[in-house]
Amino acid sequence: MAAGDGLSKRFSAMSLNGYVYLVVEENDPKGPLNYKVGLSENPHVRVGKLQTGNPRKLRLFLECKVDNMSAAERSAKQALVHYKCRLGGGTEWYTAGPEEEEDLIKTFEKAVHRYKPVKKQQK
Repeated sequence: MAAGDGLSKRFSAMSLNGYVYLVVEENDPKGPLNYKVGLSENPHVRVGKLQTGNPRKLRLFLECKVDNMSAAERSAKQALVHYKCRLGGGTEWYTAGPEEEEDLIKTFEKAVHRYKPVKKQQK
């Protein structure tokens, strides 16, 4: 790929400010739920696009504003590896039972915490 093809510009932009999110795929509430980890500048719009290709209802479950979307997403995926969906789902889908949901959320938030924007104190 040539340097001027726009691809490197797109990926460098993707590593900047935006959101890392969890989307939940609503199934039987008594059974395990599937969660997708992703990144976007606008998670609400992204969920709409994801819904187009998914017959089950998707809902934005959690979003965290971060300074480096790519690094925060990578950190979240590494932290959630033990929840990895066993039935496919690439690197983005994770499964947790109702009793595991709280731990999944805490693990996700801890993994992306260091990428959250720091509020500058006004002088």
